[in-house]
Amino acid sequence: MEIGGKSKSPKVKKTSNNKDSIKDGFKKMFSAEGGALDIIEIAMIRTAIGLLLLLIVYIIFSNTISKNINKKQDEFMDYIKETGTKISEIEKNKKLVNDRTSQYKSLIQKIDDANKQLTASYAKKNAIPNFLTELMFNIPKDVQLVSITNTTGKAIKIEARSREYEQLGYFIAKIKNEAVLTEVKSTSGTKQDEFVNVTIEGNLPY
Repeated sequence: MEIGGKSKSPKVKKTSNNKDSIKDGFKKMFSAEGGALDIIEIAMIRTAIGLLLLLIVYIIFSNTISKNINKKQDEFMDYIKETGTKISEIEKNKKLVNDRTSQYKSLIQKIDDANKQLTASYAKKNAIPNFLTELMFNIPKDVQLVSITNTTGKAIKIEARSREYEQLGYFIAKIKNEAVLTEVKSTSGTKQDEFVNVTIEGNLPY
């Protein structure tokens, strides 16, 4: 130390032995020889480190599983949404098909009705000529026609006479059996002079 001057602290020289002493100190802390930690404490530290590593692995694994589950859930929800859209399209197409089917059925019904009207009109137009033709081929020689009247619509009234009841009966039977008229009705016949008169009524077959 110098009198009247600044005191200088002595310099500590660093040696290479300092690093070695630190390493040795750590080794002694984690070894039974150092006396700092015994075997049970070391085992507990190692167990704690193992549990910590296991926890870290578990957390990483759980996060991975969670991400995969969320991804699958998203895919499933997208699938449900897509399926719902397709079902809606199917229902829409089904309704369109049903509407078109109803339209076609209505159109077919109208065509059928028109055909029936045309057929009925044609049949009605030709009913009288056909009736007279059938009547001509089925009337017996001994039967005379007094009058033929188309009273209303299909209704026909025939006034006929003959000298024999049998011929009139045969004539009425032919009209029924040959379907010259339908729903045939006739009177029993009245005698007038030498002739028997009958009235035959029925409907034209159309």
